[in-house]
Amino acid sequence: MQMKEDRISKLPDPILHQILSSINLKHAVQTSTLSKRWKHVWSSLPNLNFNYTTLDQIKCVSILMRSLYDTKFMPHFTNFATQFLSNRDHASAISKFQLTSNETGTDSRFVEKCIEYAIRHGVQELDLDTYCSPTPIKFPVGLFTSRTLKVLKVKQYTNSLVVPKPFVLPNIKTLYLDSFNFIDGDDLYSFTKEPFSSFDNLEELTLHNCEIDGMIISGLKLRNLEISFQHMLFSREKKMESIKTPRLKSFKYKGYVSLVCSVMDIPCLEEVYFDLFANLEPPYTDEIQKKMPPNLIRMLKQLGNAKFVTLTLHTIEVLC
Repeated sequence: MQMKEDRISKLPDPILHQILSSINLKHAVQTSTLSKRWKHVWSSLPNLNFNYTTLDQIKCVSILMRSLYDTKFMPHFTNFATQFLSNRDHASAISKFQLTSNETGTDSRFVEKCIEYAIRHGVQELDLDTYCSPTPIKFPVGLFTSRTLKVLKVKQYTNSLVVPKPFVLPNIKTLYLDSFNFIDGDDLYSFTKEPFSSFDNLEELTLHNCEIDGMIISGLKLRNLEISFQHMLFSREKKMESIKTPRLKSFKYKGYVSLVCSVMDIPCLEEVYFDLFANLEPPYTDEIQKKMPPNLIRMLKQLGNAKFVTLTLHTIEVLC
């Protein structure tokens, strides 16, 4: 029988990297046994996704759910990630680095080392979703001086990450923050009242399930702003102090509760999107629900210079 020609192995590394990026990293490493051509392809992957839930392709729901909260599953995950990075081609740059662990508590030093490795290798996008216990994460100094890092996405868990003061990332263009506390305070886990004023190149900002009462958003280059509250714990209206963004083009708001902002100075606004939906379950109250229509109308008036306004069906039902 005549052997068929192996055309895939003749493809250049960038295309093979795209192929390997579609499978989990453990399987990507296993391709090294296919042939000499594949032996080192995995070691120069530019996009690294260390995702706890997909590392071993856990298909049984009961095992998956147990693994999310069982501490004995974590050493295997951290050991694999450590070995992977140790044996990787250190001359190869990293474009995107994602780290997602379970909720039992990840060793903070492990996470910090992963961040340091990514920064040293010129990472452009860093995505962190980890709960560290008992010691919180401290961002390495290199994170704040990196010239390559343009996109940062971080999910905060209770007392899981120390917020440096001042928190300045001058080269960041896209910032996504989940479950952070923006109420001004001196504790280790809070931001200042006006946290983004020194983000000179910030163009896109997303705040998801963050405490923003009294917050001030300002940014000379900010073009897209999205705020969302999609958690049952948010049961009252959110009151910001001001949004002053001279170049903002798009404003999106999604949530169970209404947003109030005393001052909105957005002269170049083009698109507005609202997805406001009433949550009738406790601790939601009739008083809060009654405030939603007037709060929404007030904000729509503040954003009246927008060229396009989109209201979802849920939002229209709130107004009715």
